[in-house]
Amino acid sequence: WSRFSRVGWNMGAVHPSWPGLETYLNYFVPVNASETVPLCESDISLGPCYNLPSPYQNISQQAFFGTFRVFMFCVTVQVCAILLSLLYDLLKKLVMKIQVSLGSFKNIVSYPHAYTLPWMILDALEVVLSLVSFITFIIRSYDVQDSYLEATNLLLWIVEGLLFIRYLLSWSTALKKTRHVVSLCQVFSLTSISSAFVVPFLTRGWLPFNFLRAVTVTWPIHRLFEELDFPEIYENVVLSMTDFVAMVFSFAGIIFILENIGNPPGWYDSQDTSLSFFKSVWYVTVTISTVGYGDVYPISFLGRIAGMLFIVTGVLFFGTKTSQIALLLQESAQGRGRFSNRRKSHVILTGKLDEVNFRDFLQEYFHREHAGHRKAGLKLCALASYLLKIDRVGSRRSLPLNKLSVLQGHFPTDKHRVRVANAAAIFLLSKSHTTEDGRMEDKEQLFCALKAKLWRSSIEVYTNLLDRRSLLHSSGIIALCSSSLRDGLLCKSASCPGVIPLVGNLVVSANAKSLSATDVSTRLLLPQTYLDGLELEVYEVILPDLLLERTFGDLAELLFLDLGILLLAVDVSDDDGALLTSKGFRSRRSQSPASLPPAEEGTRSIQVFPGKDFVVEKRRAYIIAKENPQRLIEERAMASSRLSSSRKSQVAPLVQDNPRSLSGKSFGHDAHSLSPPPPPPRRLEPSPSVTVGGTNFGEEEAGPASGAAESRRGGEGGGGGGRRSKKPR
Repeated sequence: WSRFSRVGWNMGAVHPSWPGLETYLNYFVPVNASETVPLCESDISLGPCYNLPSPYQNISQQAFFGTFRVFMFCVTVQVCAILLSLLYDLLKKLVMKIQVSLGSFKNIVSYPHAYTLPWMILDALEVVLSLVSFITFIIRSYDVQDSYLEATNLLLWIVEGLLFIRYLLSWSTALKKTRHVVSLCQVFSLTSISSAFVVPFLTRGWLPFNFLRAVTVTWPIHRLFEELDFPEIYENVVLSMTDFVAMVFSFAGIIFILENIGNPPGWYDSQDTSLSFFKSVWYVTVTISTVGYGDVYPISFLGRIAGMLFIVTGVLFFGTKTSQIALLLQESAQGRGRFSNRRKSHVILTGKLDEVNFRDFLQEYFHREHAGHRKAGLKLCALASYLLKIDRVGSRRSLPLNKLSVLQGHFPTDKHRVRVANAAAIFLLSKSHTTEDGRMEDKEQLFCALKAKLWRSSIEVYTNLLDRRSLLHSSGIIALCSSSLRDGLLCKSASCPGVIPLVGNLVVSANAKSLSATDVSTRLLLPQTYLDGLELEVYEVILPDLLLERTFGDLAELLFLDLGILLLAVDVSDDDGALLTSKGFRSRRSQSPASLPPAEEGTRSIQVFPGKDFVVEKRRAYIIAKENPQRLIEERAMASSRLSSSRKSQVAPLVQDNPRSLSGKSFGHDAHSLSPPPPPPRRLEPSPSVTVGGTNFGEEEAGPASGAAESRRGGEGGGGGGRRSKKPR
């Protein structure tokens, strides 16, 4: 009796009643509908009477009618909200028709608001406020003092008031107000708000319906998890647990109210139906999990009806969620899951992927030279038509597999699975071998690239094509035609023998660690000089003033003899601007010279092996070396300048007929005034057993180049100061 008297009708003493509201609700449930019925032993002639305990039966009737009055008020508020939203939508359509008839209507397409950071903060705030509101329901369900009850009511009003503002914000941004209001989440939210504000003012009020906050809190949690982009399996497990807890607490609130209000008038039970809230939670958990201990069970008619619904719901819930999680595990093993990087940038690799081009791309993407790049740590998501086996393309020692995810699917159909919205770049690869129908494959590649640009204009798209005519349609896309590259190298090999194996070695990015991890049987078949050549890369360097105005042949020989590096190409552009590369992927390491874009407005043109008599006038050059030689060249140039200044000697140009290393007659210094030259680096002379393009790497096909090398070696062995008979090629 004390519990119900405090939480129930003494509520009117805690807060003043609302006469207008009482008058309105009396039309539905009169106040005198729950008058006291006399005891049977007091006067049997008065008609129907209650068995013991009559005080409980009296309180039960009042709680039943008080709860029903709150429910009718919530229904009234909900109907008013629906009518208001319907009126707004009708007026909006009417105004639109009037504007169309007057000719002043502008057909502007309306889109729902984007889920930006402010809306994420509002959802997070809604989660916290909903939990606080639900805690107040638990406190009010127990015996509390009037002072604590007043503080709880005040806290409940503040929390539900903030949630009402959140309700109005979502209503104002909804395109269709009526559909928004009748959604399940908004119905429960408005019911919780209206009951929380009306219960303290009702004479017969008892508990508000804010236990429904356990259900409404799941919607913002789902939106937050979808935007935060957690791993798919982890996300589904956590959301399933959240839904389960929400279902338990909401059902517990229902069974708690139904069991404590008892049966409707005229339905009598001889047993006291008092039930605590946590007993209700225990009963619902045991029931919907199909365990069924039977220690707690409903005895009222409405409680038993609700218990049957709980059992059916629990069976459906657990069966659905279990099969869903099992299906996710199976799809993840088959590569049909979803890529997750928690809203961070990543790189997408797709197209006609196979083990060959996939392995080559990984070796280049995870190459050691990119370690210092600001985007070197981006994860890579590969989407292929079939599930690629990572163990076939590399090992854990050679590739960082924790930054690689492989999925099975097709682009652009599965764009949502690879998170295009968060991608920094997309690489579309063609087949590793050319086909007869190259233009059709190029159309597919360009279609995918243009679709990606349509979704996000700022995304960087790279693709390689098979037919040079397809380059005309690659506007806004960085494209490379492999056939043009092949033909260009074939033509260049006529004037520069050996360029094809040279560039072929440069295309493969390798290092000593990855080479040592390869198969032993494969490594024994290759000469060490070939393996050393695989470690070389192309670098873009800025030449100092002391190396300008020299011929290409002299400069190449000078750099090779002194620093052990090979000059590959020079800049032939008209201006001194920077090389046009992608803004997001610009680095000190240059692209392959053969893959550079053509000379257009705003781009830079380079020339590979322009000839021994070509005078180098531009500062930019492209050099083959194991490491970036920029610092080494600058240090040698500064040392030569300091030595020249200390001896007050003027720097003279290098004589073509008397080549020296930088330690000899480099940068114009006298050979006898400097320290003796260090031994030249070991030359990478390929083995005659290795053939590239049908010709042995060490055969006499090089012709003048081989003779020049022998003449140069003879000149060096004869003292280093004599004139040679043939200039180097």
